[in-house]
Amino acid sequence: MYYNRKKKKPVSIVDTYTKKAKYSEVDELYDKILSGDELLDRIQEFKNTNEHYLDLELKYINFLREYETHYKKFELVSTTVKEFYEANIVRSTVKETTLIFIKYNSDDVYFKTKKLEEEFYALYNQAAKVFSEISNFFYKSNSELIGFNYLFTKDSSKDYIKFHSCSWKYVIMSMNDDICNYLHNGHKIRGYKMSPQKYWTERTGQLFTKLFQVSIDNKFYEVSEKVERWTKISEVPNIPQASYLKWYFKKLIDANNQQIRKIELEIRSRKRSTDLADNPYFVYIMSNKAYPNIYKIGWTSSLPEERAEELTGTSHIYPFKVEYSKKFKNAVQIEKQCHDHFKKNRVANNREFFEVPLEQIKDYIDAIQ
Repeated sequence: MYYNRKKKKPVSIVDTYTKKAKYSEVDELYDKILSGDELLDRIQEFKNTNEHYLDLELKYINFLREYETHYKKFELVSTTVKEFYEANIVRSTVKETTLIFIKYNSDDVYFKTKKLEEEFYALYNQAAKVFSEISNFFYKSNSELIGFNYLFTKDSSKDYIKFHSCSWKYVIMSMNDDICNYLHNGHKIRGYKMSPQKYWTERTGQLFTKLFQVSIDNKFYEVSEKVERWTKISEVPNIPQASYLKWYFKKLIDANNQQIRKIELEIRSRKRSTDLADNPYFVYIMSNKAYPNIYKIGWTSSLPEERAEELTGTSHIYPFKVEYSKKFKNAVQIEKQCHDHFKKNRVANNREFFEVPLEQIKDYIDAIQ
């Protein structure tokens, strides 16, 4: 029932179905002033979507079990129809006359006996009924997944494993050339004319008209003044195995989790910024015997002495000594202000060490309101 594609599964799918749905909106979150509750709501929305995907996995597995039963029934009846047609249809050419004296060849396609034609017509109607059942089952029982066009595509170039195509045209494949020639080229001139050189006999035209009416009656084919075409229900989209659906939903869930982490980092960053702005922390000056006349200017949410011990433990020969400290709200901004003020005295661009007199640093910090 399944066939394998040689190509690999596509690496990215969020640019197809998912990005259009919601992910493009997330990228705009951080350019807007959204409350913490609004961001939490977005996280919950993604989590709910993940739970929905997992729920759909279970529903799809149950759907596949039932679908296979319908599909096997369809395979059996369609094979019977094709074999019966090929075994009992007769194709010949007969001489006919029009306008009294003009002779022409006419193709004659018919069943050997009236009984065989009636048997075939009954089988053909049965096949139409079975196909209607499988089509209706797909569109009704699997309605929650129909929107995932990346799963149920009619594009045979997609790279995943899927069911064989299930199409009403598969049933009429054996007679397809005959029916198409009649329908697309024919008009009645005593027989059924297909082209300037080819004609159908009357009984052949009647046979294919009768058979094609089955497609119209079952709404597989639509005929009106403006349109003549096969309808949506004449073909069931390719249906992937459960393993592919799990892979697909895992990609969607991973994409959702990535957005959740992105929002959580934004919430954490906002909380930290608020905490630093509202609570006083220490701005400090430290010295080390290994760096005479050079001082470290920084900030810490702990005691400056604890920070000095942490720094000493990072492979320094001599311990750091706290020369000065003062509490500020928004200590991070005060630290940056000090670094900008003494930037000409900075020992290295990527370090917080400055070669400047201690008293000068203290005076500057004390003057900050």
